Amino acid sequence: MSRILCFLLLLFLTQNILAQEITLDSIQIKSKSCYRPKSKIKLILENHTGVELLRTNPMAPLQLFKWDGKKWNQVTQVGYCSCGILSCPPPPEYLPLGVNEVVEFEWDQMESRCVDMQKGIKEYKWSGRGKYKVVFEFQKQRYSDSFRIEKAFKIH
Repeated sequence: MSRILCFLLLLFLTQNILAQEITLDSIQIKSKSCYRPKSKIKLILENHTGVELLRTNPMAPLQLFKWDGKKWNQVTQVGYCSCGILSCPPPPEYLPLGVNEVVEFEWDQMESRCVDMQKGIKEYKWSGRGKYKVVFEFQKQRYSDSFRIEKAFKIH
């Protein structure tokens, strides 16, 4: 009888954990609210949801957006296998973000773009003062709906 009760309790707890709703407050992006021009911007991502998450497109550059007064515009950045001069394997679609895992990112406030795909030449320029936001996209499981979290900051 005690084995059956233990099994039922374990089954109940497992279903409860799997059905757990993720609150966006339990995934935190930590950063300062204001940065000096041309300084390194440190962003810290923390998973306090109680479950492992999948971060989508982990090899892509940070999803950074700048406010132009009317809408958010993505900050251009060259990412994985920059400018197409190298033959690279496809990047992973997902990267697990474990329970209580902390991941740190840095951005140097520079925009980048390819100007010559044949030679792999990139152009860099300072992104400028203004209001920015960083966006991370996650999934609870491989084929589940994705959700986003974001954090705004300023460069003065």
